[in-house]
Amino acid sequence: MKKIIKQYQNWNPSIYATILIALSPFLLFLLIKFTFDNDFWFLINTGKIILKEGFIHIEPFTIHEGLNFIPQQWLTGIIFYIIYNNFGINGMFFLTIICNIFIIYIFYKISYLVSNDRRKSLVITILADVFLIISRFLTTRPQMFDIILFSLELYLLELFVKRKKNKYLYFIPLISLLLINLHASMWLMLLVFMLPYYTEWCYLKLKKIECFKIKNLLIITILSILVSIINPYGIEAVTYLFNSYGFAKINDVVAEMHCITINNFAGKLFFFTILIAFYSFYHNKGKNKVRYFLLTIGTIYLGLSHYKGVLYLIIVLPLVISFNLKNNCERNNINVLLYEKIIYTLFTVMLMFLIIFKTELSSDEYLNDFANYLD
Repeated sequence: MKKIIKQYQNWNPSIYATILIALSPFLLFLLIKFTFDNDFWFLINTGKIILKEGFIHIEPFTIHEGLNFIPQQWLTGIIFYIIYNNFGINGMFFLTIICNIFIIYIFYKISYLVSNDRRKSLVITILADVFLIISRFLTTRPQMFDIILFSLELYLLELFVKRKKNKYLYFIPLISLLLINLHASMWLMLLVFMLPYYTEWCYLKLKKIECFKIKNLLIITILSILVSIINPYGIEAVTYLFNSYGFAKINDVVAEMHCITINNFAGKLFFFTILIAFYSFYHNKGKNKVRYFLLTIGTIYLGLSHYKGVLYLIIVLPLVISFNLKNNCERNNINVLLYEKIIYTLFTVMLMFLIIFKTELSSDEYLNDFANYLD
């Protein structure tokens, strides 16, 4: 075991090896049957109606007449409908694969930015992505876009703080615009993820420690709020969260709003994630940044509140662990011979080929009999 640990400590993978190993979580798709989330059918029908009839304000699917309705996931519905209508379940599977590649890339970039260690960044990225897959958060729902957008927001904020360049903040209003149209109920989390950075600025100012300029972040925050109005439903979409959550009857029937318990797999995974996060804080021995501590405590609170909140802890995991386990190693480039590049490339292609053609897909075709009967 000591020999293995020593070899790991001396291991510094090339960029080609990093790409190949980072894709390893995709092998889990071979073990988990790919199925549509229950909300998928509602989403694609919403997208279908909007494309045919324009933006709707009355709920068209139930027996209730004149029911006021805001399709807060309208853009996701259109994207899903176009892909499914043209490519079926294979198209949605490819979309999931592509989104996960983006997620792996952003997780790795965040981890490497903070830790300067390719080896640790690789391990942390794989760990976080495996958590996403086995917890079934990476599914045919708008949250596949949420993960990308929130992770990208954290990456841009970290770039701004570390490199003290305003240009990284300019993309955050664009994230706001995408989020309000892809998944309006989660838009407020864009601002929530900024709060630890504001708090850290206040803390450093009280300590009279030099830090980033709050004025630039404040301007971008205001712009992000303003651009959120650019959606078909205006302020109704922005305030959707306040009118759709917190009702006891809804929480009773929606599984993702139930509290986490240690008795189920999701609960065990969540508490294991908490242990990893706190171990990393212990390892850093009090040198933690205020923003990382607040991001951890805040997302743990969300996870304890309801299952849906677990996702946010997984999103901040690469950032928090990378900082707490970082060392002062210097970035270095590794020369890779041509034949090694060819081998890594072939292995990567073979891995993706295996996943795409060997993963079991299930499109709930058994429901066709019920649909035909109702027709």
